[in-house]
Amino acid sequence: MPKRKIAILINTLAGGGAERTVTHLLRNLRDDYEVHLVLFSDVIEYELPKDQIVTFLDNENPSQSNVVNILKIPKLSRRLVKYCRNNNIDLIISFLNRPNFVACLAKKLGLKAKLLISERTYTPLYYRNDNASGVIGKWLISTLYPLADAILPNSRGTMSALQKQFRVNNNYTLVRNLLDLGDIENKMTEVVDDVRFDKFTFVHVGSFSFMKGHRMLVEAFAKLKFNKDAQLLLIGTGPLLNELNELVTLLKLQDQVVFLGHKSNPFKYMARSDCFVFASEFEGFPNVLLEALACGLPVISTDCLTGPRELLMPTEVASSKHDSVIEFGRNGVLVPVGNIQAMSESMCEMMTNDEMRIAYKEIASIKAREFDQTIISEEFRQIINDHLSC
Repeated sequence: MPKRKIAILINTLAGGGAERTVTHLLRNLRDDYEVHLVLFSDVIEYELPKDQIVTFLDNENPSQSNVVNILKIPKLSRRLVKYCRNNNIDLIISFLNRPNFVACLAKKLGLKAKLLISERTYTPLYYRNDNASGVIGKWLISTLYPLADAILPNSRGTMSALQKQFRVNNNYTLVRNLLDLGDIENKMTEVVDDVRFDKFTFVHVGSFSFMKGHRMLVEAFAKLKFNKDAQLLLIGTGPLLNELNELVTLLKLQDQVVFLGHKSNPFKYMARSDCFVFASEFEGFPNVLLEALACGLPVISTDCLTGPRELLMPTEVASSKHDSVIEFGRNGVLVPVGNIQAMSESMCEMMTNDEMRIAYKEIASIKAREFDQTIISEEFRQIINDHLSC
């Protein structure tokens, strides 16, 4: 019996959590389906399975303006309809907002394939009312998302926002992010020759963009009582890099805050660090927190919308010796968004409380196993089969 044909739609396969999830799905679903990868441009930074079917709907520049991105949605939708018709695609899974818009509009333009859209950010904060693209984005969600056959959010907070704030009352199935634990374990053992770990090491991985809270993190490190005995590794690139470099210089932290740039293997640095710190203002469900747990790292995170609270599941409030609210959860520590003092105090506690740090290290890898790619891919497979049988 021939395999059913499914397509996975995403902007590019540049580095990122959604892109990594797509790469894992390509490997894990190919035995059951003929999987087509459909991209908007030819940026591919992850290794694809052998003989992977790939098509590009456009040759667009990934850095083009939001206005251009929006204006091109109808053209990309028409091309998607044509591709799916010519290749007898039975079902599409799209990832991230603009691919979701393109796929939903394609349904309006005659797409016959079943459509599942994966929402991976906290939409009300991602699309802001203080700029035109934000207002348009919110309108597109309310208008187009109801055309999908199902929505697959990766956090409860995102699902609730779509239902209550955008009144998108589709069929929902919560699907968690996934990890390739075997790959992470292998990469953790690779040699590190550009960083010394002779100080207590905090590490952060993420793009230097406004939502990631790097400024708050650097300022919290500057207030750390024992920061002369510690270092902060920042892995990533992005538009705020120069601004952050200037802040580090202003605070005289050049010898303690290390900018490592983009790393194809961040896990070897994470595995040798002592604590993972995360300062985002909002997220969908941050893959990097899962990866930190998989590396056996204690985690301190802002209690942003959405994801960290669901993952770290705080069970008690910190003792009264702290001036600010810090929650010590079952799987990690939460601090309020933007609270520099709370972040700094939490970092100090992690440095000085060996018993707590060891306990978090022991539970980290156990929690990470719940998100292994074999488990989450099976969840995707069941959802796909359910919709193909309708």
